[in-house]
Amino acid sequence: PERPATTTTDSRPEVASAAAKRRSPMRLLLLALPHALALRIAVTGAAGYLGAEVAHQASAQGHHVRAVVKDGQRTAHLSGCSEVRTVDDLCDLVEARGAAEGMD
Repeated sequence: PERPATTTTDSRPEVASAAAKRRSPMRLLLLALPHALALRIAVTGAAGYLGAEVAHQASAQGHHVRAVVKDGQRTAHLSGCSEVRTVDDLCDLVEARGAAEGMD
């Protein structure tokens, strides 16, 4: 006989929030990268909320992270990154190539 599907959900917000963080797509992606494979990653938009999180997670995994931010944006929260590069405009091909130079 088939068993009925049982799901247990916890309606407490702190539990739901913790569960969502554990299975966020970016976290799962970064955890899937093997620690032995250190990549050189350029993260554009690293001054923003999502870009900063990607940069921090990649740094925590042992990757070399170049945080690419727009000129004039704050960068103090990116101290864990290997390097921080400021650019005026990533639509400028020369600047975009410079930001990505040497990265995987």
